[in-house]
Amino acid sequence: MHTPPMLRSGIVQNKVPMGPYSTMGIGGPARYLCAVDSQEDLAILLHWAHERALPWIVAGECSNILFSDKGVDGLVILNRLSGVARKDGSQVLVGSGENLGELILWLNQNGLQGMEKMYGIPGTIAGAVIGNAGAYGQEICQTLKEATLIKVSGDLEVVPAEAMDFKYRHSRLKKDRGSVLVQCRLELFPDVEHLQKESDAIPPGLKCPGSFFKNIEVSSLDSDQRSRIPVSFFYNGKVPAGKLLETVGAKGARKGEAMIASYHANLILNCGRCSSADVLWLARTYANRVLDRYGIILEPEIRILNEGLEEEK
Repeated sequence: MHTPPMLRSGIVQNKVPMGPYSTMGIGGPARYLCAVDSQEDLAILLHWAHERALPWIVAGECSNILFSDKGVDGLVILNRLSGVARKDGSQVLVGSGENLGELILWLNQNGLQGMEKMYGIPGTIAGAVIGNAGAYGQEICQTLKEATLIKVSGDLEVVPAEAMDFKYRHSRLKKDRGSVLVQCRLELFPDVEHLQKESDAIPPGLKCPGSFFKNIEVSSLDSDQRSRIPVSFFYNGKVPAGKLLETVGAKGARKGEAMIASYHANLILNCGRCSSADVLWLARTYANRVLDRYGIILEPEIRILNEGLEEEK
């Protein structure tokens, strides 16, 4: 047992179940858990974990993470870095722990366009940047101007958007586990139109833990794969994973208390007290059916973590 560090605010807790902190309500106990609302405390915790070779993860609202039933043999840091401030006209500084939906409401109220169609995507702005979240033609990479990162050493690095290696549902932070996003500078566009109406028009089904698998980029498909997919499935350069899963009978499938939504084949829901094992059984079973039928390997969009905070596929 390591002696927890002294923090300005917040307490390092022991053996805390992750289920209550996860959108899916799944996850065994974390060896250590602490919520931080300052860069100072975040730096202290990162240094403490690094010095002890203790696995760690910084998470926001855990909307895109599946924790192991066995728990987390390491440190979970809950990002509560807040703050939204308008700078230089259409630029906005945002603490990385801000809720994405609440930020979009603020932008709409202040007549700033560029993220209103992303309303309903769960989680924090940090999670959106890490996974280059998007919906209905808008992606966070289109509005991010620069990101401020903190290193395990405590040093800060300001990274321009051009150096973030943004791709479909990807940024450099997906692989860089030694840096944590602490602040974003966004650049939006003044708009006097009814932005909130755009946000309110988003179907309510989007407000869920999020798609389990990534959509498939058409450019990545070979001729054999293309020939197996109905032409009607191609949309804006992508093939929705949900459409492929639907054709192999995924909708409404259950394993224990885990269920694939009856209205969207790429959403897996916790209908009670389901386990991560049940979720993974469903995901792998129907992903294998897609592979058999279309020759396509579906890639998880969510992070699937084992007990040691290593990612599984």
